[in-house]
Amino acid sequence: MNRSNHSPARPDWWQFAEDCARRYHLHCEELQQARRKTLKEDAPDDSAGAEEPLVPPAPDHPLSLLQHLSEQPDARHLPPELWEALEQEGADPYACDNTGRWLPGTDLPADKLLLLLRIAAAFGSPAAVDAQLARGAVLILHNVPASGFSSVENLLNHALLPPGWQAYDARQLVADLRLWAEGEVAWSEIPHSLLLFGLPGTGKSHLARAMGRSAAVNCVETSCAEWQSAGHLGNLLLAMRRSFDDARKNAPCILFIDEIDAIGSRDSAGDNSASYRRQVVAGFLEQMDRVSLEEGIMVVGACNHPQHLDPAVLRAGRFDIKIEMPLPSKAMLQHLLAERLQNTFSEDVLQQLARDFIGKTAADVDAAVRSARSEARHSGCPLDLQLLRCHLGVRELEENHGLLYRICVHECGHAITAWIFGEAITQVRVAAAGGTIERDVPANAGLPADFDRQLYVHLAGRAAERLIFGTVSAGAGGSATSDLGKAARMVLAMDFELGLGAFGNGWFGPQDPAQLEEPDRKRLREKLDYAEDHARALLYPHQQLLKDMAEDLVQKREFDTKEVRSWLRDVPRKNGPEPVLDQ
Repeated sequence: MNRSNHSPARPDWWQFAEDCARRYHLHCEELQQARRKTLKEDAPDDSAGAEEPLVPPAPDHPLSLLQHLSEQPDARHLPPELWEALEQEGADPYACDNTGRWLPGTDLPADKLLLLLRIAAAFGSPAAVDAQLARGAVLILHNVPASGFSSVENLLNHALLPPGWQAYDARQLVADLRLWAEGEVAWSEIPHSLLLFGLPGTGKSHLARAMGRSAAVNCVETSCAEWQSAGHLGNLLLAMRRSFDDARKNAPCILFIDEIDAIGSRDSAGDNSASYRRQVVAGFLEQMDRVSLEEGIMVVGACNHPQHLDPAVLRAGRFDIKIEMPLPSKAMLQHLLAERLQNTFSEDVLQQLARDFIGKTAADVDAAVRSARSEARHSGCPLDLQLLRCHLGVRELEENHGLLYRICVHECGHAITAWIFGEAITQVRVAAAGGTIERDVPANAGLPADFDRQLYVHLAGRAAERLIFGTVSAGAGGSATSDLGKAARMVLAMDFELGLGAFGNGWFGPQDPAQLEEPDRKRLREKLDYAEDHARALLYPHQQLLKDMAEDLVQKREFDTKEVRSWLRDVPRKNGPEPVLDQ
């Protein structure tokens, strides 16, 4: 009888798990080859008479890894003494039969393979992995023992994540520092520095302090504001040097520097403080270079605006690892609320609260809950939703559906146009203060057509409003980082800096839009008008999709990568990947 008749039906994630196992097998094979090469180079010439191993080498051409796992229901199938002998020799007992010989096909450690299967089954498909790579996405793995973190990280890096991606846990720095202190690893083998950046209230300082406590080492805390409070330039540099000296005296330790973006950049010329900034940056670089030559000092910096830092400060060697702390997603907000409110409300209510809190930081949530509890305690009233919303300053957008719908139409206009040009939209989010869209722009050659496409995307929100409502709001304007601000600076850069506009090969440096002469203003207006008209023409065939998508966003307030793809999968793309197929 055919053996396949006895095989259970394979789950949907089986092929995905096979692909992951194959990738991990290739990684392990490369490691084994490297080890064999090292052993061969280090082996003495008279090693021919060495004792023969208990089991022969693993087969060169293994069969299906998952097939053998499904055929061995009792994993620990060997006598204890044989099991121990195999382990002492360095063999994998799980991969051997009852006599201690290799089973064909099981050449990965069973503990790694079982963990890999659990992870693959949890994701289920490559599309689910992609969704977790979206900016702001949160993935929580339960029941992973502390000793298993390195295994999970190893499997994610070599079996699941696409090339170029790497899983990293800030706790790894803590573990590395402990291992160095115990003499297990050399200082040259671990990262020496970490930069945490993001909006205020996203938990950068909290994480840095927690790292110091977890490492069970000394922690020296300082900030650029503390250095500057010391007085004039000489006193500032002296205070800076004293902080680094304190770290040396307390090594092994973590040196935590807050508000590090206040150091500035030497490129920010043009005002009376340029010379002052150059000396501050030079002094900081000197201290970072000196401390990098010494052992036992891990530097952790935190800032809101890394783009304001000098490029020399940001390079590897000064800050080896850089981690962005984004605003929490709806799922993360719900998790935070559940943790802070301790079963006070049902899961449905927490989902509603998380939706209302979109755009707020973890610090906002903490402060609102504390303040609401305090008022409820002193007034003798129970803690309710209205009180929480009041203390968080959440406006009841449902009472002004028209405003929220306009915001959603604006953001969905950006999303549809970006999708048409082959961009990956990782998140669309709306809140009382407005909306945001996060997207990955494909690499391009910087041709005029590439800049034109970005202009269309920047003005697509304004175009969507005009298309649906016949009018536009001020939502596209405001600061230099607004839609209109970015589009205007891009047009001016093409004309005055990039040699792609009105002045050909001329280079005239960055321009201040407020100081333009009338001919330049007119040319800028015409270019932006044309870009908005073009964006509106792109959106015209998708009006009903735009309306339906915006209505759904009104209810959900946030779309992740998967939801955006679900809405836009049938929209043809002018550039980039083909329409997304079902996974």
